Amino acid sequence: MAADSPAWTKLVSLAEVPKGESKAVKVGDARSIAVFNVDGKIHATDNQCPHMGYPLTRGTIRHGVLTCEWHGRNFDLEAGGCFNFECDDLETFPAEVRGEDIWVELPE
Repeated sequence: MAADSPAWTKLVSLAEVPKGESKAVKVGDARSIAVFNVDGKIHATDNQCPHMGYPLTRGTIRHGVLTCEWHGRNFDLEAGGCFNFECDDLETFPAEVRGEDIWVELPE
């Protein structure tokens, strides 16, 4: 399998991310994935803001827009697009609930 091929990974139980909450989950040695439970839908993104690396689980979500608490960068929670000038898009990942667990498709 190629190194950049996606693979589904069980990250956390659904009970650990209650509705309206988020959780950072460490994957491997260095990567942190942010898992959000918004209006009953699970979203997964890189946990570092692409602007300056602030943890996005500390941000706020309103109307599907994730706002980084540090410098106010705004991202589309679904697709990762940045709404601000001079800001890279946020990496997002397909996520789904399987039974009582949250699974995310991550590049290997």
